[in-house]
Amino acid sequence: FLCTDGLIERRNQAGELFGMKGFLAGVETSGGGQLAASLSTLVRTALDFGEGTALSDDISLLALEIR
Repeated sequence: FLCTDGLIERRNQAGELFGMKGFLAGVETSGGGQLAASLSTLVRTALDFGEGTALSDDISLLALEIR
């Protein structure tokens, strides 16, 4: 998984960052399924963390699955 700063710099209403901690937790909880579903779950987790605040930057994700 790779992401742009728009994901890790996502803030909630209290001004807290989603950060690398949120990113890594999101990757961990979204794993085990289809890669596309994992990406969607990770984005949804970050958006939910923002508690309805507007995005201040774009969010881009890239994931690679090696079999």
